[in-house]
Amino acid sequence: MFLKKIMAPLLFASCLMANENQDLIKEKITSMLTAIEKNDSTAFAENGSPEFKRAISPEMIDQIHSSLNLTQFDLEYFGTITRDGISQSLWKLSTADDKEWLIRYSTDDDVVLGFFIN
Repeated sequence: MFLKKIMAPLLFASCLMANENQDLIKEKITSMLTAIEKNDSTAFAENGSPEFKRAISPEMIDQIHSSLNLTQFDLEYFGTITRDGISQSLWKLSTADDKEWLIRYSTDDDVVLGFFIN
């Protein structure tokens, strides 16, 4: 009985923190997708690690921009795993032209390490 009294509030607090983190990640991914729509490689890589920033070129963002219709989109959270201290969250991206894509967003201490669209 004692454990139930302690665990329920802890579980509730954990769920609230997860939702806040999920909302923050969604905001960051939305910002990156908006940068793709605007064809702005600098804004896209703004929160990235130095390696991430070096890997992103204007040509790469232009190619992604040409492939995706991001005038309107929706994101659906699938889940997050942490491996070797790196958080990886999976999202479904639904675009205005009724296409669906999978986004893998990798971070370490709020620094973007990877952003993959499949």
